[in-house]
Amino acid sequence: MLRLLGSALALGTLIALTAGLGNVALADHVRVTANVTVAPAEKAEQGYTLSVRLRTADGKPVNETTVRFYQVVDLFGEREMYITAVLTDGQGSASTTYLPAATGRLDLVARSSGRDHFLDTEERFTFEASVAAAPYTWASLARTLLRPTPPVP
Repeated sequence: MLRLLGSALALGTLIALTAGLGNVALADHVRVTANVTVAPAEKAEQGYTLSVRLRTADGKPVNETTVRFYQVVDLFGEREMYITAVLTDGQGSASTTYLPAATGRLDLVARSSGRDHFLDTEERFTFEASVAAAPYTWASLARTLLRPTPPVP
């Protein structure tokens, strides 16, 4: 009987410890902040350079994390149009170029999914685009489609 009571007490202690550890794991998640900057690209035909830096609250870089960029568009209602994804380096930084389809005010989103014990983060930002891709025309499409292909050697 004493052996059975000892086993029950040990099992109860193990369950209590496991439940307690679960609460510690939830409290261990780290908030991440994203700092996004937009600057003209080195070449005008590339548009803009979108840069992001992921940091924890105490300033430590968050590396090897995928950040996805979206443009908020109005297409049958407000939606997010996927632009690209980048991977942060050892300093928590990543950048990409983006050539918008039109000039004017652009609303963009940078979003990273949580990894390990880091929480998801999202940064919304707006900038005024003065450079955009050339519009497509039927003539440019025809030139592209009717361009002679070089012979295969």
